Amino acid sequence: MAVLPLLTLFAVLRFSEADPLRLGPTAGAFEDIYDSQAWGSSASASGPGSAPSSAAVRETRDFFEKLIQRTGLAHRTHPLVLADVACGDLMWIGQLLTDMVKRDGLSVQYEGFDIVDVGERGAVKRLQKKLKQDHGVHNMSLTVSQLDVTTTPLPVRATVILVKDLVNHIQLESAFTALCMLANAAEAAGWLVISSNQPSQQNVDIDEDGVGYESKPRNLNLPPFSFPEPMFSTDYLSVWRAAHIATGPCTGHSKPEL
Repeated sequence: MAVLPLLTLFAVLRFSEADPLRLGPTAGAFEDIYDSQAWGSSASASGPGSAPSSAAVRETRDFFEKLIQRTGLAHRTHPLVLADVACGDLMWIGQLLTDMVKRDGLSVQYEGFDIVDVGERGAVKRLQKKLKQDHGVHNMSLTVSQLDVTTTPLPVRATVILVKDLVNHIQLESAFTALCMLANAAEAAGWLVISSNQPSQQNVDIDEDGVGYESKPRNLNLPPFSFPEPMFSTDYLSVWRAAHIATGPCTGHSKPEL
C-alpha cells in the first residue's frame, strides 16, 4: 500500500493498483445516501448524529475525555493513533481532535476510513480549514482513506479505534466480521470505542435492502456479538480492550452464528 508523503498538515491515503480497493455490495447504497443527504441533516451529509451540535457528538467528546483520563492515555509520550471508522464527512471530528490536542495535551495521528470517498467530495480540505482557522491546530498528521471495513482489514495499528454508528446501519453478520477485523488491527494495548445501545434487549437484523437506510439499536453484550462487559459505557458508546475482543468472542471467527 502506497502512502503519499506528508508534505503539509494532511495526506490522503490512496490505494495502489497492486492493492486494489475491495468494496462490498453495500458501497453504492452508502454513496447514494451520502450524495443525496438521505439521512435528512442539513448540517452533515453523514446524518444528524454527525452534526457538530448534536447530542451524539457532545456525548462522544465527553466519552473520550473520560477514556483518556481513565486509561492513562493522558500520560502518553508518543503519538496516539486514532482510527475513525465510518468517519463520514468529517464535519464534527475537528472538535474531538482539538480536545485531544489542546485539552489533553496529546500528539494525535488521525486515520479516517469510510466506504464513501469523502476525500474526493471535499471533506478533507474542509477539515483542514476548520482545524487551522477555527481551532488553531496546525501540527497534526491526518490521513483519510476509502475503505470497506466489512471486507478489508485496517492498514494501520491504532491506539484507539472509534466505530461510531456504523454497526447500527449494517447487517449483523457484516458488523460482527468488521468488529473482529478491527479488534485485530489495534495496538497490543489498544482500545475499541463502539456504539452499543446498552438498554436494548435484542439485536434485530436489517434486511439487505435496508442496509444504510435503516438504523437498528445494537447491544454488543448480546448475541451474535456476546462481547464481555465493557470497561465503561453509556447508553450510546462502550469501550473495550481490543485484545479482550480479539481473543474472546472473535477467537477463530469466520462468521457469527445468528
